[in-house]
Amino acid sequence: MIRKYASFLVAVICSCLLCLHASAIELPAVFTDHAVFQHGTPFIVWGWAKPNEKITVTFQDQNISTTTAATGKWEISLKPLQPSFTPSQMTVKGDTEIIVVDDILIGEVWLCSGQSNMYWTVENTDHAEEVIANASNNTHIRMITSPLRLSAEPLDRISTSWQVPTSDTIVKWSAVAYHFGVKLQEELNMPIGLLSVSWGGSKIEPWISMEGFGSVPQTKTIYDSLVLKDPTSESYQEHTDAYLLKVDQWLAESKEAVANSKSIEAPPVFPSNIQPYKNMQDPSMMYRGMIHAFVPYSIRGCIWYQGESNRFDGANRTDELRQLYLFKTQALLNGWRKAWNNPDLPYYYVQIAPYEYGKDAKDILPQFWEVQSDIEKKIPNTGMIVINDIGNAKDIHPKNKLDVGQRLANLALHETYQRKEILARGPQVNSMSISGNYLFLKFSHVGDGLATRDGKAPDCFEIIGDSSWQNAEAEIVSHDTIKLWSDEVEKPVAIRYAWNKLSSPNLINSANLPTGAFKLGSPPDLSTMALNVPEAEKYTTVYEIDLNKLGNEIQYETDISDLVKSYDRIAYFLELESEKGNEWIFVSLDAFTQDATLIGIPSVESGAIFQQSVSNINVYTNKSGIKVGKGFIGNIEFWPNNYGQSNEKNITGASSTKYDFGDQMSPSGTYGSMQIHLTNEATTLFAINAWKRGKTVDIGIGNSPGEHSDWTFSNNGEQYKAKRLTVLVK
Repeated sequence: MIRKYASFLVAVICSCLLCLHASAIELPAVFTDHAVFQHGTPFIVWGWAKPNEKITVTFQDQNISTTTAATGKWEISLKPLQPSFTPSQMTVKGDTEIIVVDDILIGEVWLCSGQSNMYWTVENTDHAEEVIANASNNTHIRMITSPLRLSAEPLDRISTSWQVPTSDTIVKWSAVAYHFGVKLQEELNMPIGLLSVSWGGSKIEPWISMEGFGSVPQTKTIYDSLVLKDPTSESYQEHTDAYLLKVDQWLAESKEAVANSKSIEAPPVFPSNIQPYKNMQDPSMMYRGMIHAFVPYSIRGCIWYQGESNRFDGANRTDELRQLYLFKTQALLNGWRKAWNNPDLPYYYVQIAPYEYGKDAKDILPQFWEVQSDIEKKIPNTGMIVINDIGNAKDIHPKNKLDVGQRLANLALHETYQRKEILARGPQVNSMSISGNYLFLKFSHVGDGLATRDGKAPDCFEIIGDSSWQNAEAEIVSHDTIKLWSDEVEKPVAIRYAWNKLSSPNLINSANLPTGAFKLGSPPDLSTMALNVPEAEKYTTVYEIDLNKLGNEIQYETDISDLVKSYDRIAYFLELESEKGNEWIFVSLDAFTQDATLIGIPSVESGAIFQQSVSNINVYTNKSGIKVGKGFIGNIEFWPNNYGQSNEKNITGASSTKYDFGDQMSPSGTYGSMQIHLTNEATTLFAINAWKRGKTVDIGIGNSPGEHSDWTFSNNGEQYKAKRLTVLVK
């Protein structure tokens, strides 16, 4: 254990003066018994004592002294150390006290971070019984685990310590980190130290430092928000000064009011933009509360297993923010590399596993996989492993952490330790060529050649020509080439692979490593909206829903409403297909709310109720009788309740005896109205009513030919064999 020595006299005096803490030498938690120091690089040791105290650090044959700063902090740098399994002792001596740290090994140190799949402990994984039984055989692998702490300010001190694996300690160790360490130790034949710093359910944002956010243009707004909340910043001082002036004015006015027997107004509200962050997912909260305390403890690199909580980042976008998670990763790494003063700090990460994710559209996860795979292509000194062969579609926490840790270790061995004989990545597509109705793909990282896990033909390939995506036949025609074709596609132009959240494809290389999801080529956008509405290209899809699946519960295929924070325009695209043909309409308008959870179908659960004018309406449609153009004035009637015919809002031209564009919402009932109208033209652009009835929903584009122009009580939903609604923002 760490031991402290002090003279009896000093102890008595300090005890009497109640100032022992002020004069005691203090080391960060990372300097405890059983630590592993990083070899081959200057190694920093730091701590605290009383101001202007002489501190001497002795380790092996090095003896280095320094004097503490006015703040009490001190720091020294040991010369590069040699790897060693022989335990060493470090002493830190002050004026009256000596701290001794025992059982220090010299080897490789890695930071292991992420969310629950990195946090997942040995006791809850496959192979747990065997791993626990053999723990005492791996005493040269050490782990220190950060406690779960959130902080708006950087924490220098946390309470934790290094551990040696035993049957008692290892059960709570990160399984991925441990198996990573075991593989490294076996291959490198030196001690391994693991800094385990993770939190289940966490997004990437709380792990990013303020400096990291400021280094990437696409995350600069988050940096600005952090600066504004920083009490040392000029902007914080300006905002607090302005607030305090208001408080002073309020105080003076309140005193005067009391003196004159008058009531006091409420005090000024403290500005929310300068209040400190406090929640789990807020920016930098885990970096400051959990990682900062380990800086600048020398490390070789980082491993990262996270992404489940960020899978919607950039989903369905077509602009640069399609790569939002990549930008956040760049911010993460820039911050960490600056903190450790290592611009080349290695970073190896896990592409998250297939999983059902409830109501997520099937392509949300593949989009995220694609962005994850771009990280290693665009950010130097990074690498990704694929685990789509060892996931569990029914469990977001796959229990096989052994292979995950070993694959990360093999990647580190190949890249950081230059063990080029190790095949560490699965097959990666290099090129595509087309010959007639065949499409050929060439792969790298194949080792002795491509194969499949089950001995069957490669699966999960889809190709497209001028119509729609079709499942493709696939054949391995050489060690690195696959041929694809489909009888349904005469001239293929693009391919996608494993493009489904549940995909567990069978294509592997000779190291049995799988191939990750990818797309190649330029598939045609054959959607009605893309072909007919140029404006739609600038919008981001928030909701998609198959209206044939309407009922008591609204089941969106796509729903990213909780991730959409700012927009100026809202658009609705409705398609109805019947035996007579296809009708569609695209309606965009100025945003009537900044809460994206309220712009979908106005169910009781959503809480959406809007009966108001809207402006700058743009209309595109193939339905005759509707005025097409831009800049129209109109009104919306969105609510989950029943409604009457009375023209409650006194809308010009609206009827008080028929249902149309000027009705009166009832305080009760569940019939429901989702209608957008052109007021001056007395036209219902579209209406979706009585959605709880499911397929028999009252629905239509343009004015109804029946008694009520807004399709109320039309009972016409079943005539449409397909009906879809897409809600977008810009």
